Amino acid sequence: MPPIVKVSSVSKSFQTPDGRTVDALKEVLLDIPAGRFTTLLGPSGCGKTTLLRLIGGFEEPDAGGIFIDGVLMEGVPAHKRPTNTVFQQYGLFPHMTVAQNVAYGLEVAKVPKPEIASRVAEALELVRLTGMDARKTAQLSGGQQQRVALARALVLRPRVLLLDEPMAALDRKLRKDMQVELKRLQHDLGIAFLCVTHDQEEALSMSDLVVVMNQGRVEQVGSPREIYDAPETEFVAGFVGEINIFRGSVSARNGDTRLRTDAGTLLELPVALADGPTAVCLRPEKLRLASAAPSLPRLTGWVRESIYLGTTTRLSVELADGDRVLTTLAGVFPVEGEDISLCYDPADLRVLKR
Repeated sequence: MPPIVKVSSVSKSFQTPDGRTVDALKEVLLDIPAGRFTTLLGPSGCGKTTLLRLIGGFEEPDAGGIFIDGVLMEGVPAHKRPTNTVFQQYGLFPHMTVAQNVAYGLEVAKVPKPEIASRVAEALELVRLTGMDARKTAQLSGGQQQRVALARALVLRPRVLLLDEPMAALDRKLRKDMQVELKRLQHDLGIAFLCVTHDQEEALSMSDLVVVMNQGRVEQVGSPREIYDAPETEFVAGFVGEINIFRGSVSARNGDTRLRTDAGTLLELPVALADGPTAVCLRPEKLRLASAAPSLPRLTGWVRESIYLGTTTRLSVELADGDRVLTTLAGVFPVEGEDISLCYDPADLRVLKR
């Protein structure tokens, strides 16, 4: 199936007030699949919101092109694109009722009144606000206001729904509830959702596809599991969740390939590599107490810090050669100051591009 949105070698730069040129996007190539939930993930200033605005028609690229449903969008204004956007600030009209807010775009498009009424009712049912059509938006909670903004965008039946940090104003519990709701909505509607966030947990929990961005470029595209379990670069490994990164030199001896870190720790690698500088990563939960798997390679050290997290405990461990690692353990574990022996499966080590 062809992508619903194709970003072809798009670049965009801006002038700062002091006259400097900032490259927000640098020759970005990206396909957004139809009928899936895709998230642009990255730190502030990485270019994700700029890319969303270019797709939505609020900005034009300096170079390259954006295609929606196979049609080049050059010069096509936002209101004529098959997209609609929910912004971080919902932009609801406080003097209007819920129904009037949702109906506004249909009225501007001169849709017949009977059809407006039925489509508004349908949109409110989708976002579970049936019976609240006569309320003023100022009387609603933050989560309800977000649902109104979603209904107002969805009532126009876009091919792509764009979401710019849609849950930034919500508290933690409400954010989690709305993550589930957004995923349900996307599944029920079957249209493409493209969401911008800097929250890794949010991206992993909602998305079918995650696009990690950094300094105006796409670092990696993959499923949430691929992004978390198999990061390709040091940036992705460090940005998405906690991780141990080991830098050093590879050496092959007697058929075994090992990494000697800059501090001197030896790690067995899962694949044969050419000798030379290399970086590998290992998620904290992949390190276990050595007693759990006596046949696996070991790392020994002592516990510098122990932080109780409820279902697990996070340990910071200083290894014998001076490297520090994080591990997340459940059940019985050593306390601060105690010696510890950890094991790892070489297959869990990921070699990173540098």
